[in-house]
Amino acid sequence: MRQEDRPQPSGGTGSAILDTLSLLERPAQALKVGIRETGIGGYDPTPEGFLAGFGKGWRGEDTVRTQEFMSKHFRTEHPWLAGIGGFVGDVLTDPLTYVGAGAVKLMGKGLTSAYGVLPGSTALTSAVSKLPYTETAGIGRGIRGLGRAFNVPITAEEKAAKQAADIARAGGATSKPKPPPQFGMRVTDPRLEGHGQFITNEAIRLNRMGAFREHSLFTPRELKKELKLLEKFFKKRAKETGLDKSALHTSFRDFMEKAIDENLEQIVVSDVFMGVLGQTGINLAKKWATYMHRAKSIENDFALRIPEFGRQMEIFGGPTGYFPKVATKEAKQYHQVGKEDIGGVGSLGYQQRFTHGTVHESNVEYKNLFGIEQTFYENPVVALGIRLDDHHKAIQKQWFVDQITDKHFASTWLRGQAGIPLLNLGRYVGKDKHNNPVVEAFGDFGTGASSWRSVHVTDNLYTNAYKAEVKLKEGKVPNPIEAEALRDKKILEHNGISSREALMKWRPVTGVRRRMGEGKVRPEDFEPAPGPKTDPRTGRFTSKLKRPSWFEPEPAAEDIYRMSFHAPEDLGKAISNHLNIMGNHKGQIDDFLKFYDAVQNGWKGWSLAVRPAYHIRNVVGNMFNAYTIAGVTNPAHFINAFKLQRAGSKGELTTTTGFNGIRGESMESIAQSGQRNGVVGGQYTDDIRRTEEERILARVGKGGLERTGRMFGQDNPMVALGFTAGEALEANARWGVYLAKLKSIRSNPSRHTWEAPDGTKIKLSDKGALAKWGIDPKEAGYQVAARDVKEALFDYGDISVFERNSMKRLMPFYTWTRKNIPAQIKHLVLNPQRAEKLHLAREQFEFAGGRPEFRDIAPFWGNRVPIFFGQETQGVRGLFTLLNTIPLADLERLHKPAELLGDLASPILKQSLEQLTNYDFFRKRAIREYKGEKKDFMGVALPPWAWHLVQVLVPIAEINRVNPGGLFGEQTVDPTTGMQTVTPGFGGIAASRESGPVDIGAAARMVRFFTGGRAYDINIEQQRAFRALTIMKDLRKLQSMLKWAAAKGEERKVKEIYDLLEAVLNQEEEDPFLRRKR
Repeated sequence: MRQEDRPQPSGGTGSAILDTLSLLERPAQALKVGIRETGIGGYDPTPEGFLAGFGKGWRGEDTVRTQEFMSKHFRTEHPWLAGIGGFVGDVLTDPLTYVGAGAVKLMGKGLTSAYGVLPGSTALTSAVSKLPYTETAGIGRGIRGLGRAFNVPITAEEKAAKQAADIARAGGATSKPKPPPQFGMRVTDPRLEGHGQFITNEAIRLNRMGAFREHSLFTPRELKKELKLLEKFFKKRAKETGLDKSALHTSFRDFMEKAIDENLEQIVVSDVFMGVLGQTGINLAKKWATYMHRAKSIENDFALRIPEFGRQMEIFGGPTGYFPKVATKEAKQYHQVGKEDIGGVGSLGYQQRFTHGTVHESNVEYKNLFGIEQTFYENPVVALGIRLDDHHKAIQKQWFVDQITDKHFASTWLRGQAGIPLLNLGRYVGKDKHNNPVVEAFGDFGTGASSWRSVHVTDNLYTNAYKAEVKLKEGKVPNPIEAEALRDKKILEHNGISSREALMKWRPVTGVRRRMGEGKVRPEDFEPAPGPKTDPRTGRFTSKLKRPSWFEPEPAAEDIYRMSFHAPEDLGKAISNHLNIMGNHKGQIDDFLKFYDAVQNGWKGWSLAVRPAYHIRNVVGNMFNAYTIAGVTNPAHFINAFKLQRAGSKGELTTTTGFNGIRGESMESIAQSGQRNGVVGGQYTDDIRRTEEERILARVGKGGLERTGRMFGQDNPMVALGFTAGEALEANARWGVYLAKLKSIRSNPSRHTWEAPDGTKIKLSDKGALAKWGIDPKEAGYQVAARDVKEALFDYGDISVFERNSMKRLMPFYTWTRKNIPAQIKHLVLNPQRAEKLHLAREQFEFAGGRPEFRDIAPFWGNRVPIFFGQETQGVRGLFTLLNTIPLADLERLHKPAELLGDLASPILKQSLEQLTNYDFFRKRAIREYKGEKKDFMGVALPPWAWHLVQVLVPIAEINRVNPGGLFGEQTVDPTTGMQTVTPGFGGIAASRESGPVDIGAAARMVRFFTGGRAYDINIEQQRAFRALTIMKDLRKLQSMLKWAAAKGEERKVKEIYDLLEAVLNQEEEDPFLRRKR
């Protein structure tokens, strides 16, 4: 092949990320070009030989492409086949394809080993945990405070806490350790749990994994479905009977509160209920009564700390049923409930003892007392939905608290007794009557078996322990007091307490509270056995509970009552932050922020949900990440994911094993494990949408901006439909990755590792190491697959309270950027061979026409990661851009952080600033350029400020850009003469279409609207002319500066300007004033 038949590479791409990707191929090109220079492959040999060619390839001065071996005729007649063949050939002949990940791992091990032997490396590692920490405005200062603000753990202890929090939010770590003999807890309500059977396995499953499918009654998705059915019933029944929905709500509540007893049997038969609710409504009320009874039974059995719990089982027991008293936002604000909604669910039931009477009776009473129109929600959809969502969160939080305190209380099992290593993140600490710290520690206190006991940490303890150590060194026997002190000292060290001084620096951890019964419930709250009794406050009969197995008050009850969980200050704040994240904590916000959030969330919904192009780009981005981050290459996984989604929506999940080629797994088992481990829950669910309470309130017309908000906000039917479609598309990618990873795990478990709460990485094939942590290998595989899904497609709920309440208000799409950019950098390093394929694909598009010199590409296009195609025709080249389509392209923004922040800024803030300054920061020009100026939009002439404002209304701006049938007029350019033509809109009666860009073809406009894809034509010759003109201006400016500096006698500046002028004249410098780098 003749050398001139090969394309000549340009000196750069004009894009930072494309330049970076091209570097990945340099070693391969060095080999290829070097071999070619020897004459192999049909090329003419050159005198320079291999080494010279190697150098050219290494420096990017020359390349060898597979398409070079195809005939020019074939490439011209079959460009797509040539491109595909060229891509396959370049991939197969690139050594990085085969050694990429392995080489990186080898380098990583080498760097780690090298670091370990460096002088001072150990000191450097330990110094991280000693960096200064000062609390500032609730965020913190120093590296640990900064890490907590962005939910990034710094120390090993913080990583362990985050690991536990991530598992809790996802659904928990499933394990089934063998329980001790004679171990279990009798179920409180035999009607619901199998007539008094022991539920040891159920208790363990709750505490070790959360088991939301069994113990939360519903997953969040299932709860949403049940609430929709209930809401549909009320709407349909209102039409059938002509009754107002409030009357139906009242009858439904009355039935649950008055017509059924604690055995869930109907005790009041009334034609009123049948006439209002009908048999369908009565059956629904019975079903929801069963749900609530089961929820209360679970909360009692496992002593979950829910504010409404209190004495609810005794107050709401007896001959009548139960309907939850869920406080309204107004009531919580009035009573200051929820300022730190960490350990509870926000109901007033426990704090204020709002327990007697029905919901309506209580509302009437408290309206007279406090002037609040409605203290408790009366709409069953709202009250039941929020109550069960709170139940779900309470289980999450309790599982997390059990993990970080190293203690699954005696109702289930003790971490140490089950052989699970202690995390030692903190301990329960109180004070005795002498003001000495009392620590609840785990160890063998001389009984031959480990247990939790209180250790009084006194100066005498360490004095006597020291004496014991001295005597042992001398071969003497310590006395019993000294021996006991030494034992207690070692137990304290085993529990993470090195000294009394270190313990005194620990601080109480906000939000970590003991379970009900651990010093918070009095013995008189229970009786030895169930028995009828009259409640003196209501006169009703009630049946007190049998004392639960978890309620065993210790002799030193006053110490237990005063104990609270303590930890090192920075670690404690990190733990509190995780609890706040799980509770969707927002704190008390004022009316302005509520309005701000409602407007911005509505804008986000309309900007994304109703735009087909956004959904298509999201699918493309998800597929790209599925490959570059998760390594999924087989599209069959996504096809099977669709089958799984369809079967799940129809309730037809099969139990036949072997689904997706995974041994021992069925549709049902995969769906359940995925739901349990938080596989579903992407951008639409966890980032764009609101909390469950906000969603429920908005659904029934009680949230946001009321009627206006429902029309223009996220609850508009068009937006809701768009969200539903987007959720399904995103879920397909997440299930596809889950299926691929699960198949890989089951086929070769030794290639995958499970991360223990303390950070230890354990191969899934190492069953013994997994058993040490009480984790079943199969369940560990589910966790690892779910973890990989979240790494590739992100866990949008994994952001700190600071990020949620501050950063997301400043930058609506902050979470995507916050997750995507670090993930792309990480896997560009770990798996360069995957990212490099984007560069190889670009080379195929640009093979025929080459890539223009970066000098001929305007910075505007270079910053958008352009890919050129075709050949230059009359100075014009075609291109398409990757920014906002391919996630990896987001790295292009990093070299201009100011522009990145500007692009991410809230439109509310940005519009306000731009309107005040009359400057468009994106277009870099004045909004209004002269007095009386008008700009057209959808055929209407608008003042510039209004035209600028409507650009933010994305769906309307999209319609203006689509311009169906040229309805708003047209702006076209004759390709031959270059003459521009504009026509008025609406058949000549509206404004001329002058303000926007030139209209592309009608078909291309529709393609862009539905897919987001658009090809652009840029005039290279025009760019060159502009560049030449700019250089002439720069020369004149430099000459003027040179004369001025010489006149002032500034010799140093004269020399600098003279050298720069010479460089421009010699074409060594084309941007002397750094315009392209701004």
